[in-house]
Amino acid sequence: MRKLLAATAIAGSIAAGLAIAPAANAQSATTATQSRSGIVAWKKLFSSDGKAYTRGVVQKTGPGVWRISWKGFDKAGGKKGYAWFRYQKNGQWKSRVTAWDGVTGIRQFELRGIKKLFTYTCWAGKSDNCGKKLWLVK
Repeated sequence: MRKLLAATAIAGSIAAGLAIAPAANAQSATTATQSRSGIVAWKKLFSSDGKAYTRGVVQKTGPGVWRISWKGFDKAGGKKGYAWFRYQKNGQWKSRVTAWDGVTGIRQFELRGIKKLFTYTCWAGKSDNCGKKLWLVK
């Protein structure tokens, strides 16, 4: 009887651990997930103070052509959030930055001939309270 109870307890704890692991991974730090179709999505890329974040998707639409769709959220109000997109084209690094206040609608643009692309979010100034960089195209 004791062996049966012990085996049941071990099996139950293993099953619980397997059920919790995917949920824990889903709530981990922001990561970009890339599918086989050339789509990269990211969720809630925060500024360093947590007052603004962006989320979006990047899709490969042709050779060297990427469509970026994103949305920005400003949780504090009163100051602007900034979405930075830095990319490498023709061997040089270039930037594209957009500011918003409050909640921005979905914004889209295309980049052609790029080799690398990363994004990050800032709040209260173009270079203030900037969060982690997230590689979208390596």
